[in-house]
Amino acid sequence: MKTIKQIADSLGVDKQKVYRYIKKKCPDEYYAAMCHSLENNDKNGMSESGKSPMYFGEAVETLVNAHFLRKTASNDMHQCTSSDAEKAHQSTSNDAHDAVIDTLITMLQKELEIKNQQIEALNEALLNAQRQAEAAQVLHAADKRHLLSGPDLADTIEDKPQKSFWDRIRGK
Repeated sequence: MKTIKQIADSLGVDKQKVYRYIKKKCPDEYYAAMCHSLENNDKNGMSESGKSPMYFGEAVETLVNAHFLRKTASNDMHQCTSSDAEKAHQSTSNDAHDAVIDTLITMLQKELEIKNQQIEALNEALLNAQRQAEAAQVLHAADKRHLLSGPDLADTIEDKPQKSFWDRIRGK
């Protein structure tokens, strides 16, 4: 986990550019880091600067690296004048791009494995819920059968002669 300043220093760009990129392109991670930073301020007190730093994971760092490496590579390519310098830069930037792409691929494969595990867990939970629903339906059907097979309440009421309204008022 790195701070914005550490990411900016490793890339050689302004930390404000990194901050704006993360805030625009990774809003969920930005707000999660902000909330974590605010919680640390409440728990641990303020740091010297007045707030604790926001830390970002490898995923955000990889995206920022890919963006700024691509951006600096394209800017550097426009600034090179000699063909030898361009060729040397292209080979180094291609190596950097390949490294970033490989990192992104491995990160996405890990995320895919995690999602597959989550899907399997959800399928298990769904099957359990379906089994419970079937068991509840069977139990409910058995209760209904039991009630229907027992003595009919309508028959017990009909056995007693019904009094008229006036007989009930007079108390007869």
